Amino acid sequence: MFKLKTKPTFGWAALWFSISSSSGLIACRSELGDTGVIDRPFWVPAHYPPLPQTIPEFTDAQLELGRWLFYDVRLSQNGTRSCGTCHEQIKAFTDGLAQGLGINNSILPLNTLSLANVAWRTELTWSSQLETVESHMRIPLLNTNPVEMGMTDELIIERLTEYDPYNEMFDLAYPTDGSPISVENTIAAIAAFTTTIVDGQSEYDKWLQGESQFSPEAQEGHRLFYGDEMKCGACHGGLFFDQPDPEMTAQNGRHGYFNTGQYHINAQGDYPPQAQGLIEQTGKAEDMGRFRTPSLRNLSFTKPWLHDGTEFSVDSILQAYARGGRKLESGAFPGDGHDNPYKSELIEGFTLTEDRKMALMAFLNTLDDPNLLENPRLKSPFCIQQAGEIINAPCETPYLVNENK
Repeated sequence: MFKLKTKPTFGWAALWFSISSSSGLIACRSELGDTGVIDRPFWVPAHYPPLPQTIPEFTDAQLELGRWLFYDVRLSQNGTRSCGTCHEQIKAFTDGLAQGLGINNSILPLNTLSLANVAWRTELTWSSQLETVESHMRIPLLNTNPVEMGMTDELIIERLTEYDPYNEMFDLAYPTDGSPISVENTIAAIAAFTTTIVDGQSEYDKWLQGESQFSPEAQEGHRLFYGDEMKCGACHGGLFFDQPDPEMTAQNGRHGYFNTGQYHINAQGDYPPQAQGLIEQTGKAEDMGRFRTPSLRNLSFTKPWLHDGTEFSVDSILQAYARGGRKLESGAFPGDGHDNPYKSELIEGFTLTEDRKMALMAFLNTLDDPNLLENPRLKSPFCIQQAGEIINAPCETPYLVNENK
């Protein structure tokens, strides 16, 4: 049983009305007695697990506010970036860069992970193990080392208060708060929107539900992926292709952390100093180069890959795994990852013929969901220009923030 929430009635949100009225937008939990089971909103596919109990309940007004805030450049100090700048819908909510960029184009140490299906992650980022979107969001918004968006609590409140539509939106989203425009509510609203970034219409999903069949080549790729020789599914298991198989990995959590032999600096097993993995949290030598396993869903849209974005070819990645580690003969960090003493024992190498490679690629392609890239519910409410023309009307035009402000 769905519990409907009241939709906002502000006139400038006509675009969202057209989306929500056609889709029956529901942002809610169910009323299932004492079971505590979370309802399945329309944006959660039927074959996906229920939303985790850690996801706070939110209303339609909070969700719509979060969509605006997610794409609003007012939330960067110089008005050049938003959450949506680093997480572009057309790129499956990544940015297409080797490493993320902060304001003033400062280079961040890690590749930008996709936000698709983030609701079911229990640990965020590549290695910091933050548990919620809300706790993580303070890093890009407020962190000073490195600087991403360069904001302060005071500047967030000032920027949002001076934009008239937000006064009404926050009132509707948080009607019982005496001062609804707050940093806490800003983060909560963005987190609500981010929670709804969900795919689930890939060829793989249709196959999983018995609605389609794989091609013979993809069938062979599926067999190889989960086979005992290649062991891809040992780390990239589960519905989201990012969960370790406890029997094969001895890691029983929702997420796994592995050193896959990408580097072997100075024959010491070191990784580049700007990104060394879980060791940065634990201080344990054996955690050198161990990063959280990323999802393989929507792989075609999320290049470049690896924690530092140094691979632009799936072929190259497969070749590295086939030889049991990546060999770098030039560049700043040469070395043979095959010999890294901290490398996971799962990275043993395997035979990769051209036919096998093409079969694996065919299977991986079934994990792409192009609908995620076009879902109108997830689009920016602000105007996007190409060749001087607005391509997403009707839309709003955010003012450009004075960089000296």
